[in-house]
Amino acid sequence: MLDALPRAALSLALGYLPAAPLGLLSNAPNIADHFPALRFSFRRAMKFPGRVMTIAQAVTQGLACCCCAWTLASCSDEGTHCPRVPADFASIGSAVKAYHLNAGRYPTTQQGLEALITRPTTGPLPTRWMKVADSVPRDPWGNVYHYRLLPEGDARGFEITSAGKDGMFGTEDDLSNLDPVD
Repeated sequence: MLDALPRAALSLALGYLPAAPLGLLSNAPNIADHFPALRFSFRRAMKFPGRVMTIAQAVTQGLACCCCAWTLASCSDEGTHCPRVPADFASIGSAVKAYHLNAGRYPTTQQGLEALITRPTTGPLPTRWMKVADSVPRDPWGNVYHYRLLPEGDARGFEITSAGKDGMFGTEDDLSNLDPVD
């Protein structure tokens, strides 16, 4: 009986369908012997690589759409506990730190996150400027993230905030990269 299990696993891996459950009967006929279309053939699969890739892409895109829909639904249902916001804070924070390494200072509050995309026109102007982001993402509720340069002695450097689900700053659902992680 133990010999039949590896044989059944091998037949399943090769695309054969055993007649008995898991092929436990050693002399059981294979269904694929009676229905050749059920046999998996690498030669046949290679004749239609475009179709195979199209099916694989459709399945992959379907799974990706489900994951995106699930994430967006969880953001709208749970209110402020959206898993995308901390990820946005981390990616925007990394871009601001890259700006700091290149320019020698953080952007001012007036320059804001636009300084990551376009060269600042208000002072202090960076001597070395490089575009570090193509765009600044919006929060899950469609609002822009706000940037604030912290005072000189503060080691954290800057604060990024989201208005939260209600879209208004100064309310209790506002989120910040400085908030403690739950």
